[in-house]
Amino acid sequence: MMKRRICIGILGGGQLARMSAIQAYKLGFDTAILEKQKNSPAGQLTKNEFVGWVDNEEVLKAFTDRSDIITLENEFIDHSYLKKIEKWGKKVIPSSGTISLIQDKYVQKTTLRKNLIPVADFIKVTPDTSYQKIKKEIGDRFHLTRERVRQIKEKAIRRLRHKSRSKLLKAYLG
Repeated sequence: MMKRRICIGILGGGQLARMSAIQAYKLGFDTAILEKQKNSPAGQLTKNEFVGWVDNEEVLKAFTDRSDIITLENEFIDHSYLKKIEKWGKKVIPSSGTISLIQDKYVQKTTLRKNLIPVADFIKVTPDTSYQKIKKEIGDRFHLTRERVRQIKEKAIRRLRHKSRSKLLKAYLG
């Protein structure tokens, strides 16, 4: 009886996952790919293609069960889903803890600075932080990460959907 090959699960099925899968095959591993759409660049290389995403628990569980170890195509997968996979008993590289540190750039830079690793000046930006405060603290050239912009946008939309604010907005818009 032939022994089953170790299967590396990759969350994401783009070009980077494809290159990783090719190298995995050369080293004698199988791969499982979880991607939102069928026939992704990496998914085309395996019979273990799972179509769906991490927010679909049924698909995520099937993908996890097929994989012996799991990695990511990129760091944009919310760390809470990686934690769930770890609770199901699978090793995730990089771990949910590591991803949680790098997804929030404020936490990342604070951690680096605390460990005496030089980083550029930074401040915590919240939806209430004004441009004037940022400019005063770090100058008029700065970078907001996509993740921080997404968080600010979500909070703004939640605020606009609040009953009292939505009435004001409707009255304003006519």
